[in-house]
Amino acid sequence: MSLSYPAIFTSRCVFSVIFLFVVVAGHSAEPIRFEAEDGALTGTVVSSSASGFSGTGYVRGFSDQADRVVLSFNATEGIYDIVVGFRTPGGEKGFNGALNGLGFSGHFEASDVWQRYELGVMALQDGENEIWIGGGWSYYEIDYVEIRESEPFPRPSRVDPVPVDPLASSEAKELLSYLSDRYGRLTLSGQQDIPELDIVENLTGVRPAILGGDLMDYSPSRVENGADAQNETENLIAQYEAGMIITVSWHWNAPTDLVESEEYPWWRGFYTEGTTFDFVAALDDPEGDNYQLILRDIDTIAIELKKLQEADVPVLWRPLHESDGGWFWWGTKGADNLRRLWVLLYDRLTEHHGIHNLIWVQTIEDLDWYAGDEYVDILGIDSYPDDPRDPLTGIWKRFLDRFDGKKIIALSEFGRVPDIPMMQSLGVWFSYFMSWNGDLGAGGMPDTQALQAIYTSDEVVDYAELGAPDADGDGLDSVLELAFGSSDDESDSNGDLVSDGLSVRLGYEPLFDLSGLGAFYGAEDRRLEFWSSEGVMFASMPLGLDLSLSDLESMELVGTRSSDLVVWDDLDIRAEDFVETSDESAVLKVYSDDNAVFLKLTAQQR
Repeated sequence: MSLSYPAIFTSRCVFSVIFLFVVVAGHSAEPIRFEAEDGALTGTVVSSSASGFSGTGYVRGFSDQADRVVLSFNATEGIYDIVVGFRTPGGEKGFNGALNGLGFSGHFEASDVWQRYELGVMALQDGENEIWIGGGWSYYEIDYVEIRESEPFPRPSRVDPVPVDPLASSEAKELLSYLSDRYGRLTLSGQQDIPELDIVENLTGVRPAILGGDLMDYSPSRVENGADAQNETENLIAQYEAGMIITVSWHWNAPTDLVESEEYPWWRGFYTEGTTFDFVAALDDPEGDNYQLILRDIDTIAIELKKLQEADVPVLWRPLHESDGGWFWWGTKGADNLRRLWVLLYDRLTEHHGIHNLIWVQTIEDLDWYAGDEYVDILGIDSYPDDPRDPLTGIWKRFLDRFDGKKIIALSEFGRVPDIPMMQSLGVWFSYFMSWNGDLGAGGMPDTQALQAIYTSDEVVDYAELGAPDADGDGLDSVLELAFGSSDDESDSNGDLVSDGLSVRLGYEPLFDLSGLGAFYGAEDRRLEFWSSEGVMFASMPLGLDLSLSDLESMELVGTRSSDLVVWDDLDIRAEDFVETSDESAVLKVYSDDNAVFLKLTAQQR
């Protein structure tokens, strides 16, 4: 089945456009630093043995989850950049913390000298605020916390939806374009595993837009031990045909050399501790048995991916995930060798097997492990914070700084359900999120009302809204509302110099015969109406303009196939001249062979 999104037609009038140039000054406020040694300490101590610290010392001795440093300070309500000064002489360390009760987490890189870690932007309250840092992997050192007045991140730039696979299927292209159109405006909801869909619906009243599957049990070393994939592929096809978007991962059980211990039985063979398989040695010997076993495993998975391709299912394909974490065997040999394995997998599936329905998603945190622009369509982040409300502003900023305008960024795995409205308020616009399962899925959320608020947010797309999302039920497509506004008055809520009243959708069903669509302009009541050849008015909108037809130099109609609504393509659409009538009205006929376009009406004064 091909993803089918109902055609949406939008008209937009622009009269006497004024161009405004606005200069935004950089943040002039100086950062304010709070020294860690001045904080309240639990299980930690102040030290000055290492050189290069700020103030009179720093805090060390983090060895237990309860160990922490707490800093209290006053601030004016607003958005702030927050930076932590740290040192990690024992290697990379994860950490936890909270700001006014809102949890956050992250990873300090390995460093023998003092470094700055950007937590990202966060909201401070007026008056006293409290921040603590502690727990996690422990064994790091904290020098200071620094705040500086800021603002939410700007929305991510548009990403050209061109798949890395030059032979990508039309379905894959359509899906990537769909995600690109909504990127920075909406976030799609997602859930791992079919049984979890009912749990989400029972808790929230809606179903997620994206379903996550796993080809793990098709791995030959699992099948050899009796694993049953339980028709995972066929079940995914059925869910796609029911209208869902599909993403697929592969917990690749090592091809051979499974430990098969009590702690790591055969079915945990994708973990580093579950196998002694040396994939680098295998890659170095293309004629060897272990290299052939790698190909055997890829070829086995190709059978399932071909089934999806034959069913016209585009797949958000997420293999070799979390490689930089080191807990899976494919992440044990460094970034360069991971790239070698990624390229082999890509080439074997696309070139050898001719599988072209895949959108390639790479999940990493350390950007040094990036497989490369020519092999990755979407960057994924997997996160399991202690507090599911963690807005992840720090890692979002790192990824946005590197990939803005180049690659879409998604929250490809998340423990429980992220607070998308909070993230978006801070400028964090993941393309989609994927909750894990069980206690790490929607069922593990501590607050059902908060969960419902996330799933029913105007900017979160659920299953029912995949075609033409109308989150607030006002008859207007959410994407178009974000671009144009949605009120019926002459206000300009989004600052695009076009009154909100000009934003209108011409009906949910496609207008197959555009040659019968007429636009009627009445100068007396200043309204624009769109009628079908059968005499049905699809839309009527006030122009908010005091113009007669004789005041107009020209009116023209242009269109686009993209709901980006920024770049307007030159489609096969032409408009006859407006014909002035005795009552100063005009009729415009529109011609097109394409029923899936957006329409924009523009006019210029004489």
